[in-house]
Amino acid sequence: MLSANISEIKANFSYYVNLAIKKGQTITICNHNIPVAEIKAVEPLEKGKRKLGVCKDKIILPDDFNETSKDIIDSFYTNNIFPKSTTKKPKKK
Repeated sequence: MLSANISEIKANFSYYVNLAIKKGQTITICNHNIPVAEIKAVEPLEKGKRKLGVCKDKIILPDDFNETSKDIIDSFYTNNIFPKSTTKKPKKK
């Protein structure tokens, strides 16, 4: 097992990650020669076929899902979030 202090790991991080990935080594990271963490490769995830239709009949969308409510549309025109400008428009010459 290989060990290195934080400053060494910071200076050569890619090197230590490659050791873990390509050679399968576990690198112990030390702070003032006291072990605090490890760098090691993770096992690859198994890729399997996904089963389609897992949530069928569990999620129900209403028929009007894509329609915007009249109340919401009206609120765009009747609320005071963006009040009409109170400045006078310049007169045309």
